[in-house]
Amino acid sequence: MMAFSLNYSAPAHAERKVATLTLEGEITDDSGAELRKGIDEANQNNAPAIILEINSPGGDVDAGYLLAKSIERSKAPVTCVVDGNAASMASFILESCTTRVVTRRSIIMIHEPAFITNGFGGQFVRWQNTADHLRYMTKAMMEHYAKRMGMKTEDLINRVYGGRSWFMSPEEALKFHVVDFVVDSYEDIFPKIN
Repeated sequence: MMAFSLNYSAPAHAERKVATLTLEGEITDDSGAELRKGIDEANQNNAPAIILEINSPGGDVDAGYLLAKSIERSKAPVTCVVDGNAASMASFILESCTTRVVTRRSIIMIHEPAFITNGFGGQFVRWQNTADHLRYMTKAMMEHYAKRMGMKTEDLINRVYGGRSWFMSPEEALKFHVVDFVVDSYEDIFPKIN
C-alpha cells in the first residue's frame, strides 16, 4: 500500500513552501501514477521544491522508470529522503532525485532486476529473449546507478552479479555516493536543502 500526500508546508526556519509526497510500500502502476500526478501538480502550482519521502521495498520496474523520469523532468528540484527502506526499484528512483538524503535508521539496497514467472512456458527462444531482456535491463539500470555514484558500471554489475543484493548502511551509502547527506531525522533535512 502506498500513502500519498501533497502538502504545502514551510519548515520553521524557511519562508518558502515545498510540496511533500510520500512513497510508502510497493511501487505499482497505481502508486507510480499517483506520485507522477503529485509531481505534475506541484510544478503547476509553482512549488519551489518537492520532497519525496521514501520507505519502499521496491516494485514494478516499468512504474519505477516512469516515476524516475518524472522526477528528473520536474521543474522544481526533488529531494528524496529515505526514512526506513529504499530497496530495489526504490533505490533506483532515489538516484533520479536532485538531492538524496537518508536517515540514520534506514537501509538502501541495490540488486539486479528480476523476472517473476507465473505459468511462463514456451520454446527455448522465448527463454532466450527473457534472458536477453534481463541482461540489457540490468546494464541500463546499473548505468543509471553508476553515473550518480561515480562508479564504473562494470564494477557495480560485478558487485550485484548472480542475484546478490548490496545492502548499505547510511554511512556506506554516503561513502559510495548513493546519497548526498545522512541526517538523524526527517526534520533535519531542511537545513541541508535550503
